[in-house]
Amino acid sequence: RVAITAGTVVKVKALMAANSPVKLWQEEVNTPVKFENQLPGVLLTMKPEIHDILQSISTVGGEVSTAVQKLLNRLPTDPRIIEVLEGLESGRVRNPDLVLRGLLTGPVKKIVYNLEALSAKIMPVEKDSADKQSLDNIFLNLTAPLGQGAKAQALSGLDLFYDVFKTPPAFPKLPEKRSVNMNLSELFLESGDEDDVDMEFCEVLQLVISIFRGLLCGVSSPQALHPVAVNPRYLKKLSRPQLFTFAKFFTHMALSAAFSSPLRSWGQALPNHTSSGVVKISDTLSRIGCEAFELVMLGTRYHGDGLAVMFEVMELPGYKRTLLDMLLYTPSSEIRSLVASELEKLCTTEGGAGDDGGDDMEVDSLPDVHQRLLTLLLKTPLPIWTLNVRDSQQRLFARCTQFFAVASFLVKGLDLENNAIRHLNIKALIDTEVKLLKTIGIEQQTRHHCFVSGHIQLLCSLSTIKGVNKRQIGKQLIGTLLDTFLFPAANMMFKGSRTRSQGLYTDTLPPLTSEDIQSAAYAFLLALVTGSPENSRDVTLELVRLHHQPGQDTATEWNYLPMVQARNESGFVGLKNGGATCYMNALLQQLNAVPGLSEAVLSVQVASASPSRSSQPNYLDDMFLQYQHLLGNLAESQLKFYTPTGFWKTFKLWNEPINLHEQQDAFEFFNNLVDQVDDVLKDKGEPRIYERQFGGQFVDQKICQECPHRSELVEPFMSLNLSIKTGSLEESLEQFINGELLEGDNAYLCEDCNEKRTTCKRTCIKTLPRSLVIQLKRFDFDFDRNRAFKSDDYFSFPNSLDMLPYTYTGIEGTPKEKRDLASLYS
Repeated sequence: RVAITAGTVVKVKALMAANSPVKLWQEEVNTPVKFENQLPGVLLTMKPEIHDILQSISTVGGEVSTAVQKLLNRLPTDPRIIEVLEGLESGRVRNPDLVLRGLLTGPVKKIVYNLEALSAKIMPVEKDSADKQSLDNIFLNLTAPLGQGAKAQALSGLDLFYDVFKTPPAFPKLPEKRSVNMNLSELFLESGDEDDVDMEFCEVLQLVISIFRGLLCGVSSPQALHPVAVNPRYLKKLSRPQLFTFAKFFTHMALSAAFSSPLRSWGQALPNHTSSGVVKISDTLSRIGCEAFELVMLGTRYHGDGLAVMFEVMELPGYKRTLLDMLLYTPSSEIRSLVASELEKLCTTEGGAGDDGGDDMEVDSLPDVHQRLLTLLLKTPLPIWTLNVRDSQQRLFARCTQFFAVASFLVKGLDLENNAIRHLNIKALIDTEVKLLKTIGIEQQTRHHCFVSGHIQLLCSLSTIKGVNKRQIGKQLIGTLLDTFLFPAANMMFKGSRTRSQGLYTDTLPPLTSEDIQSAAYAFLLALVTGSPENSRDVTLELVRLHHQPGQDTATEWNYLPMVQARNESGFVGLKNGGATCYMNALLQQLNAVPGLSEAVLSVQVASASPSRSSQPNYLDDMFLQYQHLLGNLAESQLKFYTPTGFWKTFKLWNEPINLHEQQDAFEFFNNLVDQVDDVLKDKGEPRIYERQFGGQFVDQKICQECPHRSELVEPFMSLNLSIKTGSLEESLEQFINGELLEGDNAYLCEDCNEKRTTCKRTCIKTLPRSLVIQLKRFDFDFDRNRAFKSDDYFSFPNSLDMLPYTYTGIEGTPKEKRDLASLYS
């Protein structure tokens, strides 16, 4: 349907019947005006009260509210709101405080609607844009003094905007049932347990952040997601009292979101979040906490009084531990990471200038920032400075990564005479950290890897301070770093080699050290050897002791060659041939090359199953551990090849130890290996990895040709066994599914008819596995000579194989089984 206004000339070209000429005519159309007046856009413009009706309906709840909200978002904006916002843009408003009160009071749904309309008006603009004057007027109206003339108050429209979040002074009791006209302050007094309250709470906060980020900073999205140039022209125009209110408000908002608590304590002392039992917050609250804190830091970095105001806010009751709460105690890793990033930006002299050439904070203020932050982080008693804490406080061990990252950043490369650290006892701090690292064992590394890597990172930065005795630290910790954190297995093997003759050495290896601990330890070693020849010598000697000592079991081995060649440039690691283990090596490399399989095996916990649960022989657990060790070396070893001695000793073929000097069938080895690994996984309650990857289903069909009956039996398979006599893979697959015709004396007894019928008997693939294993039957038996032989016939295969024609689905798609009957009778 097309709305055509009166007086429009419509030209219509129509193609008539065959052999008829194209006829062209025109006609003047007079559309009734009342038809046009029934259009939705015209109705809403002429009757704006419809918006009030829809907003009232949106408070019903459930699917009705959702549907009405979608409708309101698609309809044109309420013309009354447009008129108010145009007044703010044009500067014609005499009493902006009354206008703002109208926008920010009333039912919550209406306020959300108004905030959305206001947010759409505040978009970043260019310097010479025509919209710049509109933003100027909006800013002036938001910051204008409340009242007129002598009655003008010290508060501005900015304070009025925040006023909607304050707790009403006279509100003795919450209503038993939520009112349709509940205002924002009443909404935030709710417990927050209801989903609709949480949704409205978050929606309002996100709109408020969006409005002030766009107006004061000139950006439409968070800097953490889309870093763009900031234009803080309006931010710099805020007075110091206004900036204080701005910083306090959004700091409070960030804290509330970080611990999933309502804003009911606005204007009051905040609760002690260090004892908060919150273990998780929603993604929405995490995003709000990040954006609110980022907005606070933008004000701190770009306003002339930003730093002073930030520290002033954090001296208020309830705000003194704000940075610790946001950096360590909140369960949101996104908030902790953003706070760490913002604090590092705050302590640098780079970046941050807006488009108008605004300056960053004064460089002279940086030492004071360093000193305040270092005092807060390093002198505050916290549970993360020791391992001896209550179980309830150990959750902080998993949250301390960002805390130690900031602390390490602040002290790295400073001078002992620097004002920022002169008040700290660096030597005592180093001694404490050294003692802590020397007491950490394998169990602590496994359970608290963030805690361990954080302390290593901090001590690494402390060692870079000018004036610190790096050699003294190296004497105490080089052995610990190499033996405990980097090469615990090599250290255990070296110690065991001394006691092997006494029967005290076992092949049990310690768990792998986490990657973050390894990275921190490597960085620490590099810092210790930089500029210290003595430390470099100690590291070299310790590495030689761990990795280049002749083993007792290889001292008398003939033609022994130590593994000193580096990993191949291709990135692959080889497997040493134990004598006649080429079949094994080839199959292991093939399995390792299947994407995702090795990672899945390595992800299984290596702890053995308890005796009460385990139904497998103990050697299977040992084999599985050695198999994981083998796959781990193929993935991470820096040597040219790996010798899987442990796997040779623990793997059994048909319950017998393998003879390294005897050739075996690769297909039998494949079946035994995947079965044993999957049995171990099943015993540990894990999914059967290889069955899930290679397992498919056959369907054995018997299709009667003289009646409509058929018999089907589904069987699992792990591989296809194909003959090579055909000369090509496609012909072997055709031969596999062709089957045979049972007729005459060999006819099949139809169970439904109870009579013998001529029957097509065949096998096809019902379900294809993720990876198809095909075994070519090259070995056969010569009955005349009574011996087995291996065929070396030529056999071709394509680079790409379509398996559909050989599946149940592909075959059944052929009409009336013509394809099978033709092959049977050919």
